[in-house]
Amino acid sequence: SDEAIGTAVFVVADPVPVATVTKTVLPASPVNGGTVRYRVVIANTGAATVTTLAVADTLPAEVIYMSEEHPAGLGFSLSGQLVSWDGLALTLGPGKSMTVTVTGAVSCSYLGDVSNTAWAMWGNAGGARTGIDQASFTLTTLTAPVITVSKLYTPAVPVSGSPVIYRIVVRN
Repeated sequence: SDEAIGTAVFVVADPVPVATVTKTVLPASPVNGGTVRYRVVIANTGAATVTTLAVADTLPAEVIYMSEEHPAGLGFSLSGQLVSWDGLALTLGPGKSMTVTVTGAVSCSYLGDVSNTAWAMWGNAGGARTGIDQASFTLTTLTAPVITVSKLYTPAVPVSGSPVIYRIVVRN
């Protein structure tokens, strides 16, 4: 008989954590001097738990930092225009996500496109940061409305005791 008997050995690799970063900005077209809110979502799209998460976002020079929000387990740091969060003790299980937000004021003197990129780095149970992803968003600043108000009255020379009619005109 031509029969062969053998042993097959299969090595199953440990699952690797995979995360994705998405970024949105509200409003996407802010008025100069207005407020913008950057929202960065990090989602674990892999089969392993994400650990040692770090997130960084360098704000454009045209955006002035005002405040931030982050979940427990992340430490916040601000250095110039760089906002960052470090989650050495944070874990993000498969299918889970977390959000960090930054609120800033748009410079009153800038008109045009402002690009911004957020980065996330993460690791696995071994602790080394081996994964990285980024997301960018470009917003377009709009000029602030220019409002003028004028007040007219008749007659041109009011007489004591006589009615005066005022006309107020508001233009944008």
